[in-house]
Parts: sequence; structure tokens; C-alpha cells
Amino acid sequence: ATGRTGVVLATSGPGATNLVTGIATAYMDSVPMVAFTGNVATTLLGKDSFQEAYIEGITMPITKHNYTVRRVEDLADTMRAAFRIAQSGRKGPVLVDIPKDVTAAVCEFTPKEPELIRTVTSYNEEDVQKAAAMINEAKRPIVYFGGGVRSAAGCQPLRDLLTKADIPATYTLMAAGVLSYGEEHNLGLLGMHGCYTANKAIDEADLVIAQVNQNMPRTLGDSFLHVTRFDCIVESCTPVIELPPPKISQVERAIGQNVAQLVRDGDTLQLGIGAIPDAVLLFLKEKNDLGIHTEMLCDCYLDMYRAGKITNKRKDIDRYKSVFGFAIGSEDLYDWVRENPGVVTYPISYCNAPSTVRNIENFVSINNCISVDLYGQICAESAGTRQISGTGGQLDFLEGAAVSPGGKAFICLTSTFTDKQGEMVSRITPLLNPGDIVTDPRSLAYYIVTEYGGVNLVGCSTWERAERLISVAHPKFRDELVEHARQQGIWIRSNKR
Repeated sequence: ATGRTGVVLATSGPGATNLVTGIATAYMDSVPMVAFTGNVATTLLGKDSFQEAYIEGITMPITKHNYTVRRVEDLADTMRAAFRIAQSGRKGPVLVDIPKDVTAAVCEFTPKEPELIRTVTSYNEEDVQKAAAMINEAKRPIVYFGGGVRSAAGCQPLRDLLTKADIPATYTLMAAGVLSYGEEHNLGLLGMHGCYTANKAIDEADLVIAQVNQNMPRTLGDSFLHVTRFDCIVESCTPVIELPPPKISQVERAIGQNVAQLVRDGDTLQLGIGAIPDAVLLFLKEKNDLGIHTEMLCDCYLDMYRAGKITNKRKDIDRYKSVFGFAIGSEDLYDWVRENPGVVTYPISYCNAPSTVRNIENFVSINNCISVDLYGQICAESAGTRQISGTGGQLDFLEGAAVSPGGKAFICLTSTFTDKQGEMVSRITPLLNPGDIVTDPRSLAYYIVTEYGGVNLVGCSTWERAERLISVAHPKFRDELVEHARQQGIWIRSNKR
């Protein structure tokens, strides 16, 4: 995933032949790699000697190039050439086979500067004209691009093309950020990282120009577009973006513990993004037979799977399968989802649909937010008029959990934050601040959890909601919140005990 050339060392005979599958995978995925294998002495080559393997011939169909070094004087130049070939053009594996006597020989070595790998920038004018004609004739064209646009310094030319031709575009995760979210022609992500709008637009387009990345993990499920769906394909081999796990504070750990104690064996989990959902999983080590049905798949799920806690055996639909809409995390996570029949991706229109979630018994939704007011209105998108996030799937999963038999929905938040002036501010407020966006209406507010505990608002009157929310606010602000509740007419004298 780094884009740098990998190095593999193997002994002669079985050691060398054991590399075949790995070399073939690198060849198909365009991974730069140099494999060094041992062999019998040069005088024994071709004589069916013990531990001899014709690895050069075996790997010829699955390498960009391969060598057998018969003179130690050629070794340095061969290694330089191997690394250059692995990284040039379409990246891939190169094999260097070194007989035993060559590895033991001695010669003079002259260091040389690394050879610059030049990128071919020429193009076929006739192909360009054909592409332009296809675009001009299309009534509903779409451009599909990947990270190669960025690595080829083509971001601005792409924007110019989209603007001039007035064509919408979708892209892979590697190309996220090439188009800003506010740009007119941006439809959002496609593929493994699923966006409903982009996938729907692909279905309706009459011209699809795709830029594909060989390094993207191939996932199973309902995640395929047949190659015939594309009119033009441009290949790229850029590394997949990795997202490090968030750092979890003691306050977030306390919130995670408060939620985890309400999760049962056999529950199916959906977790949002951020440190708080990750903190919940830290305290689920004693739970068993958990399931996954989520929009976003991240490394915390992989950790639970490795601990033997994820089995999906009690799910009512998609049994024995972890279902997700998109994945982002480490290389280990991408390796886990790659062609794994037990971890499958489906369109967001399926993963997030309340009509899907309602069919999963004991579905548990765990998300976080920015603030909650005393009526139970939840803001998870903005701080005043400053946009921080989008709605995402949070509201969908709240609706689904509400009608799931045995379902639960948790909205988590730290009780306070520190503003730019260094002052502590309560996240539980009398009213949402001007400009705050109501992500979830109070009618869909269920469990609200802070580091001071969790309260269930289902079936509560307005004053009961205020009482319960104040009980999990930071102690410093509770009296102030009570006074505001009294002024708002949602607090009665008998409330305060």
C-alpha cells in the first residue's frame, strides 16, 4: 500500500516455488516487487539436481521480467535493472534467480546513482479525438476516475474538462479530494466506498469513462460493475489511502463502557466514525456471537473478529456475513475484505435502508453527535452555521433500530468541550444554538450516553427528557440547565431531588 518496491527472499527448490501464488497476485494487482530466489550451482543447472527448480521458466508468465544471474559481476547491474523495471510503466513483480556459487563469489563493486524512472507523457492524438467524439455524442456522460489523476498531476486538467464539457464525475477513495464536496460536478464516491447518487448515475449514464486502480481490494457481495459497462478505461496503480485508528481518551473510554454494558450476546452492530464507537468495542471482549451490519467498516471490527467475537451466526438476514457499505482503515483491513465471502459490501441503498434493518433482530446502532438540547433534538452535523459533517447514515439506522425487534440506538457524546478561549462548554444545551442542524428529531432520540451515564428517552414526556438529560450532563452545568429548563416551562419543582 506504500507504493514502494517490496523485496522477497526465498531458498532454492520448494522455497522458490512457494512464491508463485504471491508473485501471481502481485502481477495481477500491479504491485512492484523484486523476488530473489536461490538455486543450485551454475554447473548443476539443467541436470535435475537436488533442490533445483526452473523458477525462471515457471514465473515467466506472471512477472514483468526475470533473470538468472550466472556471473557475480552481473549481479549489481541485474538488481538495479530489476528494481527499475518493477517501478516503471505498469508496476509489477520481477524475479532474480541466483545460483549458489554466484552468492558465494566475490568481485569488485562500483556504486552507481539510482536511475531516474521517467514517466511516459506522450499520447495518441487519434485516441484523444475518438474520446472527444464519444463525449460530444453522449447525452448523459459520466467520468469515473481514481488516484492516478493526482499522481499524474492531472487534477486541474480534469476539473477543466468537467467544467467545459459539463460532465458529472464520480471517483474512487484514492481520488477523494480531487474534487471538493461543494463542486458542481461532484457526485461522490463509487465502488467499495459506495455512494447511492454515484451508483445510480452510473446506471443511467450512456457514456462512462473509468479510471481504475489495481490496488483497490476486490470485495464480494453486490459490488460489481461489469467491464462492458465502461466505454473507456484508464488504469492506475496508486496506493490505497489508509486511515490510522483514532486515539481514545479516558472520557471516551468511559462512554464506551457505559454503552457496552447494554450490548447483549448475539446483537448485530452498526458503529459510526470516531473514537467513541471504537471505545465501545474495547469493552465488548466478553460478548459472543456478535454480528456486523454497518455503513462504514473500520479496523475496530477486524480486531473483534480476530478475538473471535464476530460470528454473524444469529443474524436473521445475511447470516454468517459481515455486511458493510464502504471500508476505510489499515492495509490489514483491506486484506481482510479482499475476496472474503464472509465480509461483503452492498449498496448504501441496502445497508442503510430502515426496511432492511428492521428485519434484523437485536440490531444495535451506535453513533456520536456534537450536541443535544433538553428536548432531545440531536445535532451531528454543524457547530452553528459551520458545517462539520453530513447526515450520513445516522438517521437511517435510528429509524431501523426503532422497529428492529429488540433493537437499540445509542447517540454518544462527551459532556463538554473546550472552546478557543479555553473555556469549558456543555454539549447538552437548553436549546440548540442558532444555525445548529437537527440531524435527528427528538422523536427518534433513544439512548443518550455521556461519560456520566446513559438515559433512555423513549416514551418520556418533555419534562422527563429534560430531567434525564441533565442527569448525564457535566455536574458543573446541571444547576444552570435546570434553571433554563424552568424558564422554558419543562421543569417542575418535584423534579429536583
